[in-house]
Amino acid sequence: MADPLQEDYITAAYAKGISRGKVYWKYAFKNAMVPIITLVGMQIGTFLAGAVIVETVFSWSGIGQLINQAVGNRDYALVQSLLLISAAFFAIINLIVDITNSWIDPRMTFE
Repeated sequence: MADPLQEDYITAAYAKGISRGKVYWKYAFKNAMVPIITLVGMQIGTFLAGAVIVETVFSWSGIGQLINQAVGNRDYALVQSLLLISAAFFAIINLIVDITNSWIDPRMTFE
């Protein structure tokens, strides 16, 4: 929130007489949320990659352990299908992040 509060439009909002709470939530908070939402979307991809390690170490059954077993058994069709599903999931998450960012900040467009 430190960067958006230093912008000129925040100073202009204060000059118009808008209350501090409204300036924080309506103007500054929206602009501060864009990078946070982007980072959360990127972290989901990291969680997918970390699932292989965590599920193997703790012997949990899941997609990570299934990928590990498929690689060990040289089941290439299963590895390809699981990677395709993971890539599609990651692409859908990125689409949701982009749509959310464009909803929060109307200056962002799909062009």
